[in-house]
Amino acid sequence: MVLTALSPHYAVAYFQVNHLHGIVVLGAVILCVTGDEALYADLGHFSRLPIRNGWFFLVCPALVLNYLGQGALILTNPEAAHNPFYRAVPEGFLIPMLVLATMATIIASQALITGVFSLTQQAMHFGFLPRMRVVHTSSSAKGRVYLPTINTMLMIACIALVLIFESSTGLAAAYGLAVTGAMGMTSILYFAVTRFAWRWPLWQAVPLLCLFLFFDLLFLGANLIKILDGGWLPLLASVLIISIMTTWKKGRARLADSFERVSMPIAGFLDSLHAGTFARSPGSGVFMTMSQHLAPLPLASFSAHVHAVPEIVVILTFKTLNVPYVRTGKRIVLDDKEKDVGFYRMLVLYGYMEKPDMLEVIEESRGTPVCLGDAAFYLGRETLLAATGREDAMRPWRRALFDFLSKNAWNASIYFNIPPANVMEIGTRLEV
Repeated sequence: MVLTALSPHYAVAYFQVNHLHGIVVLGAVILCVTGDEALYADLGHFSRLPIRNGWFFLVCPALVLNYLGQGALILTNPEAAHNPFYRAVPEGFLIPMLVLATMATIIASQALITGVFSLTQQAMHFGFLPRMRVVHTSSSAKGRVYLPTINTMLMIACIALVLIFESSTGLAAAYGLAVTGAMGMTSILYFAVTRFAWRWPLWQAVPLLCLFLFFDLLFLGANLIKILDGGWLPLLASVLIISIMTTWKKGRARLADSFERVSMPIAGFLDSLHAGTFARSPGSGVFMTMSQHLAPLPLASFSAHVHAVPEIVVILTFKTLNVPYVRTGKRIVLDDKEKDVGFYRMLVLYGYMEKPDMLEVIEESRGTPVCLGDAAFYLGRETLLAATGREDAMRPWRRALFDFLSKNAWNASIYFNIPPANVMEIGTRLEV
């Protein structure tokens, strides 16, 4: 008899009889599929085939049998309705089932944690989050990463959730709203991919979007009534994360504009060196940059105010390749086309499994025309000021948040392991 539950006829009949109350019940029904998204959280680490096979041949049949078994138990023993899952387990297997359920919880949580690591790394690459430490755990798959900072934050968040909700009821409301919201956003993003990446016509992309959103919006609407019961948490977390990401992106763009205004083109700087505009002080100076056409801000500020530059100027750039390791001896690429004026461009190559280490670079530079052993590393330290007279100036709360994120991002001297005795910081005031 319980097998007839697979027929959609009963779902339609239930809504015909219960109307609005049937929509409310969807808020509890969605909890039957929460956890399945853990499969797709690892989509960046596995191909589609194993995930698809895992769903159709293992997870989906197991879920169907599980819920049909619970339904059969309730039909024969209505008193088991308050906890049908564990009541369906024979008494001698209760402890092993608790152990198995705990292991399943750990596996699902690990899948979601690795998904958060991947998303955070991508957000850093796209400039939406400040620089954090990234540990690559595989030499064969670049996407397998571990972020200690994010791992600690997730631990604190989990402990805070337990202390806030104290029971699974409120947590289920928060989780249901978070999952249904993510489902709706996934459908919208899928539509964007089909239209703008795959170039599907509207008549082909819109019907799929409507089909997905029909179910997503029903479940989302059913969970919106749980905002006061715990659904406020994912909404608050979303606002906080979006505020951080947009503030960092906007702040970095403002800093780039300020750099453009106060910096100078490298071509113009080279013309000044050839013309003998600046006095030359003994020693070597290393200036780190990611721009190929602008002089680093510390170099521009130092030369503009002191009217002197080191006798040997090294423009240093780090680049991470899509290989796990770079062999020693092949790490440094030196451009000495302007060596007649003591100007060098140095490109340092690293694999994604390696952490940039200036001590290694210094040691390897001993075999090049530029030895960095006694060089001074000029790093910038920016002080953020409110932009005056600009309509697009950042709001005070955004500027304060961006300043906080900047101060807590990984310092360049620590990240690149530059010897502290060789570091010289040059402060610059910039408007954002």
